[in-house]
Amino acid sequence: MFYAFEGQMGINQANKIKVLLIVPHQDDEINIAGDLLDRNIISPFVVFTTNGDYKYQGATRIKEAINSLSVFNVPENHIFFLGYGDSLNTNKHQHIFYSYDIIKSHAGHICTYGIPTHEDYSYQVYKKHHDYTRKSYEKDMLSLILQIKPDVIFCVDYDVHADHRMASIIFEKIIGTLLNKMKTEFTPIVYKGFAYATGYNTIDDFYNLNLLAVQFPHEGIIPHYYAKNDLLNKSAYLWCNRVRFPVNKENRGHFLLNNSIFHALCCHKSQSAGLHACQIINSDKVFWQRRTDSCSYYADVKVSSNFLDAHYLNDFQLYNTDDIDSEVPAFNHYAWIPDENDEEKKITFTWDEYQDVQRIVLYGLLDQDIHIHQVEIEFDDGEKIKAGPIPDKGVPLIIDLKKNIRIKWCSIKILKTDGKGGLAECEFYATERQKNNPIAPFIKILVQDNFIYEYLVPETINQLQLKVYYFECQGKASFEIIGNPCGAKISKNGILDIDHLTNKITVKAYLNDHPDIQDIVTIAKVTKWKIKKIHFMQRVEKVFLTFLLRLNRKYIYLRKKYINDI
Repeated sequence: MFYAFEGQMGINQANKIKVLLIVPHQDDEINIAGDLLDRNIISPFVVFTTNGDYKYQGATRIKEAINSLSVFNVPENHIFFLGYGDSLNTNKHQHIFYSYDIIKSHAGHICTYGIPTHEDYSYQVYKKHHDYTRKSYEKDMLSLILQIKPDVIFCVDYDVHADHRMASIIFEKIIGTLLNKMKTEFTPIVYKGFAYATGYNTIDDFYNLNLLAVQFPHEGIIPHYYAKNDLLNKSAYLWCNRVRFPVNKENRGHFLLNNSIFHALCCHKSQSAGLHACQIINSDKVFWQRRTDSCSYYADVKVSSNFLDAHYLNDFQLYNTDDIDSEVPAFNHYAWIPDENDEEKKITFTWDEYQDVQRIVLYGLLDQDIHIHQVEIEFDDGEKIKAGPIPDKGVPLIIDLKKNIRIKWCSIKILKTDGKGGLAECEFYATERQKNNPIAPFIKILVQDNFIYEYLVPETINQLQLKVYYFECQGKASFEIIGNPCGAKISKNGILDIDHLTNKITVKAYLNDHPDIQDIVTIAKVTKWKIKKIHFMQRVEKVFLTFLLRLNRKYIYLRKKYINDI
């Protein structure tokens, strides 16, 4: 088990957990995971689906990625390049997402490739390069997942970029296939994340007195283009349900020059990625979990009509598209929708063996408002329950049963609809949370919804409300001041009185029922002159680094334009 606490990670050292990160482009590894790669007790593997060769040579991007990941001590033999062509939504060449025949990429390639010191994945495994087809892309990703058999997978989700969208869709298709075939033999912990909406294009907020959390990307925080075209607060991606991970001590100071994420970003010189460090670096990393332990994945599914679409109900995928390039996401009806003349509108799940069920989760159509107002769920013991409505925009309806039941079949009948109503996915869980998560439970102290670590408070502030974020645990948490309170007092509900604070204090939060699950932070008051000094030094650093990074960007541009060797 490993856990996050004050930037340290703990684990049974005899068996490191395997973590796989799947991203499309070189620098997305930092946009998506960043600090999470900087651990000494996990075994991280990173796969890039493309060579990032739309504007720059693939060899350049590959070398930059290897250099970047070396900052986090990721071994080169844990870095894989599927070797497919980089693209854009406006690319004149057909995107590989649509291609079942061989295509030529924007960079002029028709098969996967790497560099002499680091060949593409297909060549490493099969000693041959794979043609640029969607089938090859799927085969390589499937083969790599089966080869690594990761305990935890972090994968990019449906960002605005076509390559990101393809990686997300193909990944979910593959996971669904594996869950259908392997049943309980392979149930990795899966986290999906966004490279743009919660990373590359978020608010420029690094230079604060304390690091801020990732902000919800509404208009005004990030460019309108990204604010309106992501999946946040749709489908499985409710902001209130996000999973938040703390960051390492090395990546939460006041200055970029001491930050390993910044140094890793600077390795991506062709992308001038260092210019986005102030947006990418926050006090937390944000993901959404997609559970893989639903027994629906290996159920026999029967429907009362539209039989060919029954597989949508238990294939892990929540959405799909016929237009991966559209600026505004254009989803097709990736769901089972009963025929208009179907009076029964019924789905039946059947298992060979009894299944324990405590929670049922139903997903509607992502691109529609509410259409299913009520469903009836019947179990094999004759018990029936009614529930609804199914929320709009694909947000799931979660039904927690009064007790855990054992069933061999279950039916879901659509009773009331407004127009065409369908279901994208039906999930059945034995527990509220997925078991066997190698990431152990932790708590994190919050101030105004920001993770805090070494927290500085202006001298004019006399009181703080401390709260707790819970990961894979629940219960009541208590607070206490460790050692000398230095004039501070803290109540049971986390109100910290620092009116007479004279020095730095250490505060601990712990779960009452599990005191070993705890978080420790330091809090200190600082004078306005100290704050001015910090901000002055930050401004100096920002001006200096921005000048150097923009100068480098100009240099890269000129090399590209006149020499074309990058």
